[in-house]
Order: sequence, then structure tokens, then C-alpha cells
Amino acid sequence: MMIPPSARDRIEEKLRRRICSVCSESQPDGSCGLPAQYPCTLFRHLDRVINLVTSAKAESMEAYTRRLREVVCSNCRLDLLSGDCGRPQDRICPLDIYFPQVVDIVEKELAVG
Repeated sequence: MMIPPSARDRIEEKLRRRICSVCSESQPDGSCGLPAQYPCTLFRHLDRVINLVTSAKAESMEAYTRRLREVVCSNCRLDLLSGDCGRPQDRICPLDIYFPQVVDIVEKELAVG
């Protein structure tokens, strides 16, 4: 499903307001503390995540999470520390940590838009 750029922009804006403000990488001034060479996985993979949510229409968060691992995590090799993730159980990836909130925002925005 192709979403309009305006819907994607609204999703990104809502994610930045809701998630970046509570993220452990957030700086006191509200900016992201991640180094430029390690972009936030949440925004690096946002288009894939939006497509995953719109195409999956999962019955449960577990089903969405399985799809996240299959579609996004299996193709992501950027870990904040080592450059090789593959360890979602460590819960250091912002996309993984905040995934339920991401799904909620995407679903709500696309239901309205």
C-alpha cells in the first residue's frame, strides 16, 4: 500500500513527539544523542515499518513483532555498539523498544488519513 507523503510526515512528527521525548538517547535540549553514523533505527526503517503495519493487519502485537523480525530486523545490521544487531533480546534498539507505540501511531494515523 502506497501512503501519501503527508501521512508519512504526520507519522514521523507524532513519533518524534511521543517517542523521542522519552527515549534514553534523548538529550536535555530534546535532540537525539545518537552519533550521525548510527541513525536511529526507528526512522531509518520507518517506511518498511509503515508498510509492515499496513500490509500485515495483525491480530496481535506478537504477530506484528514476528513480522518486524522477518521484514526489518533480518535486514538490519546496525547495532548502536557493534554494528551487528541480531540480539533483539538485549532491547537496545529504539525501534524494538518502542515498537508497540509505533504500531499504535501508524494504525491511528492511517485510519484517519
